[in-house]
Amino acid sequence: MPGYLRIEQVRSTIGRTADQRATVRSLGLRRIRHVVVRPDRPEVRGMLRKVPHLVSFEEVDAPAVVTAAEAPAKKAPAKKAPAKKAPAKKAATERASAGGDA
Repeated sequence: MPGYLRIEQVRSTIGRTADQRATVRSLGLRRIRHVVVRPDRPEVRGMLRKVPHLVSFEEVDAPAVVTAAEAPAKKAPAKKAPAKKAPAKKAATERASAGGDA
């Protein structure tokens, strides 16, 4: 028996019972097409038997570790243009320059 299971969420938990939603979350799945690797243990197999209509799984020999060389390169964030300053309000500057000569 291989040591790990590759588990993928294939259906949504919307409209499912609370215990089914909790089971999917406890497997570590967060969204559709999210994949996790868990040890092949009776506890995990029991969780998979509870939600077979929401997940798919396969046995794997070892967890896949993605190295930095294999991971897709992230794009550098685009530089934002400096914020434009709002023009000073004319009435406020006139009052300040008048100095209260009314």
